[in-house]
Amino acid sequence: MSGKINITDLNIVVLTEDSDISHFSCGNVELDTFLAKTAKIAQVEDTSRTHLAYLNGVLVGFFSLICDNIARKQIDIEYQKENYVHKVYPAVKVTRLAVHREYQGRGIGHALLYYALGTVYALQKYAACRFVIVDAKPDAIDFYKMFGFHSNTAAKNKHLLYFDYNEFRRRLDEKADVMA
Repeated sequence: MSGKINITDLNIVVLTEDSDISHFSCGNVELDTFLAKTAKIAQVEDTSRTHLAYLNGVLVGFFSLICDNIARKQIDIEYQKENYVHKVYPAVKVTRLAVHREYQGRGIGHALLYYALGTVYALQKYAACRFVIVDAKPDAIDFYKMFGFHSNTAAKNKHLLYFDYNEFRRRLDEKADVMA
């Protein structure tokens, strides 16, 4: 299969008990096992919220989000606020993001991450979130960095990437002002 897929081509829904996830395989055992065996349990226990992406009725990807935080020392100084007195910043964590192996390379991962960021944007009306974070798999670090995620070169965990959500929100707000 070829050809880029636009986010508007996808039907993205929250996982339910009735969701058929049996035919999904991204080729990563850890991600496939999470969706097949853990995602529905985590959904019921409110420990993770998984979103499924369908293209013409076929499950082509998913991502999961949780509320989290990131320690001040894990982010570079230019992203820290001088008057912020807490040791951690509020964050939403993308815990998993995967694309079905037959649909990889068609822009679905980009669409899913953009949708996840939009979900955080909607959450901002009800709860503060300064950063979006991810513990990126080594082969996915460049993918997240294309979106503007950063790693703190001084931090021990080089896979923990963060995205300053204030910047994203400002860009969306500016875009909305131009379109109004």
